[in-house]
Amino acid sequence: MSVKLNRAKTLEEIADLGLEFLLRLAHLETGWMVIEEAEGFRLVAARNLPPGLEADERAVLTSGGCTCQQLFVRGQLKTTGQFVECERLQRVAEAGERLPEAERRALSGGLGRHLSIPLLAGGERLGIANLAFPHGFEPPQELYQVLTLAGAALGSAIHRGLLLERQQHQRSDLEERLLHLSKELLKSETLDDLKRVLTSEMQTLGPLAPLEMAVLWRPQGQGFPKELEGVHRILVGGVSPDPAGRLARALEAGEAPTEASWDGAVGLFPLRVQATPALPFEGALLVRLERAPEDRRLANWAYGMAAELIAAAIARLLSQERLRYLSFHDPLTALLNRRGFTEHLRTALPLAARERWNLAVAMVDMDDFKRYNDRFGHLAGDRLLGEAARVMKEHLRASDVVARIGGDEFALLLQNTTIEGAGFALERIREAMAKIPYAGVSIGVAFFPDDAQEPEELLRSADLALYDSKVQKRVVFVAPGMRERFKRRTQLENAIESALRDPHLPGFAVHFQPRYDVERWRVSAFEALLRFHGPAGPVSPLEVFAVAAERGWMMDLTRFVLKEALGFYAAHRDRIPAGVRVGVNVPPALLVPELLDLVQATLEEYGLGPEVLELEVTEEVIAHDDTPWAVLEELGRLGVRLALDDFGSGFSNLGRLVTLPIEVLKLDRSFVDLLTTHNERGVPAVRGIVTMGLNMGLVVVAEGVESEEALERVRAAGVHEVQGYVLSRPVPPRELLERNFA
Repeated sequence: MSVKLNRAKTLEEIADLGLEFLLRLAHLETGWMVIEEAEGFRLVAARNLPPGLEADERAVLTSGGCTCQQLFVRGQLKTTGQFVECERLQRVAEAGERLPEAERRALSGGLGRHLSIPLLAGGERLGIANLAFPHGFEPPQELYQVLTLAGAALGSAIHRGLLLERQQHQRSDLEERLLHLSKELLKSETLDDLKRVLTSEMQTLGPLAPLEMAVLWRPQGQGFPKELEGVHRILVGGVSPDPAGRLARALEAGEAPTEASWDGAVGLFPLRVQATPALPFEGALLVRLERAPEDRRLANWAYGMAAELIAAAIARLLSQERLRYLSFHDPLTALLNRRGFTEHLRTALPLAARERWNLAVAMVDMDDFKRYNDRFGHLAGDRLLGEAARVMKEHLRASDVVARIGGDEFALLLQNTTIEGAGFALERIREAMAKIPYAGVSIGVAFFPDDAQEPEELLRSADLALYDSKVQKRVVFVAPGMRERFKRRTQLENAIESALRDPHLPGFAVHFQPRYDVERWRVSAFEALLRFHGPAGPVSPLEVFAVAAERGWMMDLTRFVLKEALGFYAAHRDRIPAGVRVGVNVPPALLVPELLDLVQATLEEYGLGPEVLELEVTEEVIAHDDTPWAVLEELGRLGVRLALDDFGSGFSNLGRLVTLPIEVLKLDRSFVDLLTTHNERGVPAVRGIVTMGLNMGLVVVAEGVESEEALERVRAAGVHEVQGYVLSRPVPPRELLERNFA
């Protein structure tokens, strides 16, 4: 029985088992057990009660209702006693007085007396177990002593049951209070609201209400406002400085507590949320009670739950702060983003207008950043952007603003300045950036109020000047005529985008310029050249390529030219002699695996072999260590002929030339100019290069041959293939056929 009692988890289970045990000892069948409470006695267990007594089951019995209860309250029932005139049994008997004998006995069960066994624990009165017996039964005297001892033993179990019940009531009450705390925390919109809620709600925890409390946390990771850096505290009730100070120092050192702990009356609980292990902060809840908690498990549960609720509230508020911050800031550099910069401008412009200040808005674009990113990787690119942000902030005043408004674009606001002052500061930035490898910048500047009065208009105006800065390699201020150029450029961008989206629209076309074998006087190849007719008329291919490079459309243009060139070749293959190739220019930036796929797919689409195609790449590919060798080699293995265009225009590297799968060497027109200007040293230089190319097994082509004299001189220098206006300008496809392949 003792094993069962120890396993019982509630007062009701203990009382039921205890009453059963006592009835077995006395060889009786009917009994009930009551526990003393402030308002009387509460029935906690009953066995085999007759119908007349069932009405009182689980009811609270008044202290005056039974002699045994009165004696118990007065402390006079210390051992098991027999009560012949039991008030409860008497009431049942009185109710059945007018009934026949059989019915009266059925109502009372034939019971007339009972034994009362006091339930005591350490001198504390707990309750009474009553064992009823019928008339004519006389319990032996030795049973009284046995039952008294059993009642004392059972009292310890009942005491434990009462403690469990009290704890359960406490836990239920705490659960309700913590639920209310959770609801109030959900309403908090700021950290100040959080402190107000904790100040009021933590005092409702009854015996666990803290005398003092501190919530300390430190945000982790990026994307928070500067004012949220370091350790933050919510102090309630004037927390003693020592424990809170120690905790703050531990958090600063990155040593947040991981487990709940108590030091006397001071408890420490880590801030964490079980459902979300990763929080944007680390921290702890510190409480000081009046005395160490009697039930530490209950205290750990209550404050552990409170810490989790507080952690969830802080996480929510910090996440909101981070979202607000990131909506106006760049997470990489911690600078304002475009939205934040524009909002800052909206605030600064009215002040400048009132104070009659000039404001300078500068657009800063990093030169060749894409090439740097592609060559060294995005992590290196991010570091370079961070370094650029640092340099710009270093060279401006504290009142000025630096923002990152795009991938490699920055915007600067110089407040209360002049053209001279802004020019000096921005030129210093440009020079400082030029000293960092791959970090050169172009800078365009607009002024408020002269150039524009609205934030977006100021940015657009500075952007206009930025285009000119890229060409002039200096800080450029908005100038007359710039808006017209910008308007024209915008129209051109829109027209190019529309033509790329719908090839059937008027705009793009391909012309062909033939290349001649001047020894045999026949066409050896013809080069496909892009032409574009914009809204205002023909547009220079250089201008089209500049726009396409900036907008990322170069692959689209190359795809268009390649399909037009090979489509033309396939349509007229019966008229084009064998061995004649069509040439297509490919920018170095497009020497990527996607180009290989494009070339193969287009050749297959038109049913052509790779031997009909000649891809021309500028000599820039042999000027840098990051040349995409693998793509060039794959093109060579595919059977496509590779030509090195504009050789000698400034990037030549003969050491790398021998390693490339190049078959055609196209001399820059500057070599032709050397021959026609009668430069004494130029003629042998050109002859030497031609001889070198021929000895390497290359086809040497002279480009830009525009006069009969030039034609004769390049032939005399040993060149066999010529391309230039003296023989043919670029012509539409039909004219190429009629003139050369009739």
